[in-house]
Formats: sequence, C-alpha cells, structure tokens
Amino acid sequence: MGILQRFFEPLKLSAQYIFIGADRSRYPDTFIEELEYQCRRIVPLAAFACFFIPLGYLSVDQLNFPDKLILPWLRVGLSIVSVIATIVAFFRLVKYWGFASILLIAFYLVLQAALATLISNVEPAYMAGFILCLVIPALILPVPLLWLNILFIIIYGIFFIGLWVINFNQHTIMQLYSFQDLTSAIFITFVFGFLQAKTRESIYQRSKNLEAERLEADRLLLNILPESVAYELKNQGQLKPSLFENVTICFTHFVGFTQSLESQPVEDVINKLDQCFGYFDSVVQNYSLEKLKTMGDKYMFVGGLPNSNKTHAIDCCLAAVSMLNYVKKVTQTQEKQGKEFWKLSVGIASGPAVSGIVGKKKFVYDVWGQTVNIASRLEGESLENKIHISLSTKQLITEIFECQPYQIQDKIQDQIQHDKFESFIIERLKPEYSYDKEGQIPNERLLEFRASLLGN
Repeated sequence: MGILQRFFEPLKLSAQYIFIGADRSRYPDTFIEELEYQCRRIVPLAAFACFFIPLGYLSVDQLNFPDKLILPWLRVGLSIVSVIATIVAFFRLVKYWGFASILLIAFYLVLQAALATLISNVEPAYMAGFILCLVIPALILPVPLLWLNILFIIIYGIFFIGLWVINFNQHTIMQLYSFQDLTSAIFITFVFGFLQAKTRESIYQRSKNLEAERLEADRLLLNILPESVAYELKNQGQLKPSLFENVTICFTHFVGFTQSLESQPVEDVINKLDQCFGYFDSVVQNYSLEKLKTMGDKYMFVGGLPNSNKTHAIDCCLAAVSMLNYVKKVTQTQEKQGKEFWKLSVGIASGPAVSGIVGKKKFVYDVWGQTVNIASRLEGESLENKIHISLSTKQLITEIFECQPYQIQDKIQDQIQHDKFESFIIERLKPEYSYDKEGQIPNERLLEFRASLLGN
C-alpha cells in the first residue's frame, strides 16, 4: 500500500501542478533549480501518458505497414523509456532526476516519431504525428533553452539525414503540404521554445521579487510583533486580547537623557541612545524575552508572554542586570574622556496582564493592567543605577538574587493604589549562582537551574 501511495501521490501532485498551478511559499534560489522543480512536478504525468498512449498505435501500424516490424517496437520503446524515467525519478538515481527523466522521455518521444515517419516513407499521417511530438516539448518542456535547442537540432539532423538515406522525393501534393507543415513546426519549436523559456524566466524573477517583498514584510512584522502573534495576525487577520495570569513587566529609563539633549550635540546623544538600545535588544533576544516598545529614552520589555514560562521573572532580572552593567561600563569609558553619561533606572513587576494589538495603522502589541502600572511607577522613582522590583517579582527570584527592602514614596503608594506596597532593590546574584565576586555574571549552575525550570 505504501509503494502504491508513493507512486500515485506524485501523479496527483503532477496533475494539480499542470491544471491548477503550484502554490508555494518559497522559490528556489536559482532559475535552473526552478526548472528542475517544474520537471519533477510533470514527470509522473508525462511518464504515465507516454506509457499508455503509444500502445494505441500498435494495431494502426500493423494495418498500415504489416511488413515493418520495427514500428511496433518503436512504440513499445516509448513505454519502456517511460518506465525507465519513472525508476530514475522514483529512486532519485541522479541529483537532477527531474531533468534526466523528462529529457529522456521527450527525446525518445520525438525520436520515435521521426523514425516512424521515415519508415512510413513520410506518409502525411505520420508526419502529422511527428509535428505534434515536436510541438509538445517546445510548448511545455521546462528545461534550459540551450538544452531544448540542442534536442531539436539533433532530431532535425537525424530526420533530414534519414531523408537522404532513404532517397526520399516528394511524390504527392499531401507530402508537399506535410513538408510545409514541418517548416512551420521548425519555426514554432525554435521561436515558441524561446518565448516559453523567456516567459518562465520572467515569471520566476517576478515570483522571486514578490517573495523577497513578502519576506521583508514578514521581517518587519516580526520586528514589531512576537513571532506567534505575527503568525496569528498574518493568518487570521486579527489578534484576540489574551489574559496572562503571571508575567513580568520591565521598564528602563535613562536619568539625565533630557538634559543631555540641551547640552550636547543632538546627533551624538541619539547615537549613544541607539547603541544602548541595540545592546538591550540583544539581551532581550538572548533571554527569550519580548521587546514591546521604546518611548523616548524608555525601553519596555516583558517575559512570560505571548508564550508562558516559569523563568520570566528570573529572565527579566538577569536581563536588567546585564543592561545595567553595560551602562556602567559605558559611563566609565565616557568619564575617562571627561564626559558625562546617563544613569539607568529600572522598574520590574510581576503579575497578571492583558495583551493585544491596538490600532489599524502603525499598530502596536501592548500590555495593560495593574502589573504594568506598578512596573512603570517603580521605574518612575528614578533610582539611579538601581533595579527596583515589586514583592511579587522578589518572590519569584528569591532563590537566585539577594534583595534589600526599599521604602517607596507616599505619592507612589497613592499612584499604585496599594496601602502596604512593598518593593525591593536587587543587590546581586547569590554567591552560589554568580561567576564573579560582585554577583553580576550568572554561572553555569544558574544556567542549569534556569534550564531545569524551562524543562518542567
């Protein structure tokens, strides 16, 4: 059953390709590979047709030329060649088995028609069959133009040499008419073969251009949306809002950025901001987090959505530590040059949040909820070079980090609308999870612990 299915499935795909067309998301990198793909799609149907069609001419040849025993063998030969081509394709005997199979069938198809015409002493009916067999490859054979022309040159050479060998002279008006048809067929095979080849190449180039534009659109979409969100939006045309029970929201903000715009060249300031955000992007990607947006000198990212996991709080805090260390190093470099640099303020909170897409043009993937409000307020304390976290986040990272309580301002308490809100400052990684003495770089044990949480 498996062998039969393996045979008939390509036949089905071949029929779909010829009569319906191929629906593909990716195209080969080169035109020669595209032609090979097209050959592979039509090989099963071509072999199937060329196996059975010549068998119908056996009785006709026997009636017309009972003494020409080679004629039936020429017909049967096409069936045999079709079987050989099928074997080449089925077992992938050569790298470009599509070309090999289809050229084998096409060459023998035209060759047997040419020889049958010569054996019949150029009977008009056989000449008509020869012309038909010439036109078919010119119109549908998806091979490089040079190969197609070589095929025709060989066949025409064999045919006209054969005419000389049999010392043929045009005896009847019908034969004269048939040779006029052959002249037209020669024109068609070369001219229409050329046009078909150029049309295929043009279609391929347009398809590749459209594919490149689509891939660029997909890339831009993935730059502003998480992959799973982009996939849903692309395929369904909309994204339903989703409630996540536990995620971690992080805001960063550069203290002193606005003042630097007034005292330093604007281009230099923006370039520095771009470098920092570029590093932040790499950190977010490294910890499988999602960047949501930037707002001026603020950078917002989230862990635990759109794909939930158990390490979202740890990941966000590790990312924040890495970002803070980077800013400190840049500050040291700038101070050695006698320049000032900004300080980084970070606010992190964990809890429930709703995510979704808002807007019809220049839409954004955003999150809402009290957790977002808390993270924003914690960052709004503007604690310079500190990572300010909520109690909910602290409870999720207590195994990894050392934290100290922090008393937030009363106005922040009011903004959060929480009577006894507790917050903390991340001091460092615990020694057993730290590669360095300062507790800033995670060690192998921490990475293994994180991996174990992801695996559960």
